[in-house]
Amino acid sequence: MAKKFTRALLGGVVLSALVSYASADGHEDAAAAAPQCRKMSEIYGGGKNICENMWDGAFKYTEPNEAGDNAYTMWFFGDNPNDKVSQKLWGKDDHGSCHVSYYHKEEPSPEDDRMSECHPWKENACCSTDTLVGAHKGIVEGSKATEVTGTILKENYGAEYHWDRCGKLSPACERFFVQEACFYECEPHLAPYRKFQDAAFNSGQLQGGVDVHDEDNDDHNKWQIHEMPIRADYCDAWYDSCKDDYFCASDNGSFFSCAAEYKELDDNADEKLKVAETKISELEAEVKALEANAVVQSGDVQSGSPHVMTAAALTTAAAAAIAMAAEL
Repeated sequence: MAKKFTRALLGGVVLSALVSYASADGHEDAAAAAPQCRKMSEIYGGGKNICENMWDGAFKYTEPNEAGDNAYTMWFFGDNPNDKVSQKLWGKDDHGSCHVSYYHKEEPSPEDDRMSECHPWKENACCSTDTLVGAHKGIVEGSKATEVTGTILKENYGAEYHWDRCGKLSPACERFFVQEACFYECEPHLAPYRKFQDAAFNSGQLQGGVDVHDEDNDDHNKWQIHEMPIRADYCDAWYDSCKDDYFCASDNGSFFSCAAEYKELDDNADEKLKVAETKISELEAEVKALEANAVVQSGDVQSGSPHVMTAAALTTAAAAAIAMAAEL
């Protein structure tokens, strides 16, 4: 009984001191290093910047013409209106390849009924249903699919790409981030807008600012999109829904710049956690050693015995624990 009391008392003091210090230290560092959060109205000021700046030039704010065939939309119901846009701009409504490589399929194809969140692309998608409702989490069946899909779309690329790092977004605003994620994963018409294209794709027909992919160039990748024209009214609606929500303001609200900063922040936090866990293990070992050589009896301390830890000795041990914690 005495040993249990010793461990509960000393262990509680030691671990509380460590955790309290580490938590306070971590919050101070996070406050100093985390990207600044501001209202999107202050960062972007309108739909043009939310579509262009947030995605580092992946999309181009474009006023739709009367026929509506000069700019793509990120959301629709029924037949895909982006088919006629590619027909107008590229002379084809089927590029024959998804041509964007991350979680994407090689070629667009139909998906099953589990594809509820990104349902506009169910009949012809470059995304796999398993990517949307099963990636890293196991396959989700039934009514839970829609709820889980939005979460997985946010988590697919790591915590640094979570769009709510500045706080929970309003449902209306978050819906546009989900739509953009669906569009990027599923839309077959991204193909000709890949920034670094395979030489054989599209018979070498390249838009301005696009280059042929070079495997030996570390700056080249197979996932980046460049200046894909997006309907201005869609971008404006996105801004109107998000203007009062908060987002990372780094580099004029660049999602990619923000992600790089968050990645560094998270890596530093992970390293501190490992150090803290090591310290906790060391302190727990100290507690066990003290248990073997000391007895603290509730209400009756036998003074003079070499096997008795006095209140003063306990206080000294706690002070030592705080000093150890301060080394973090």
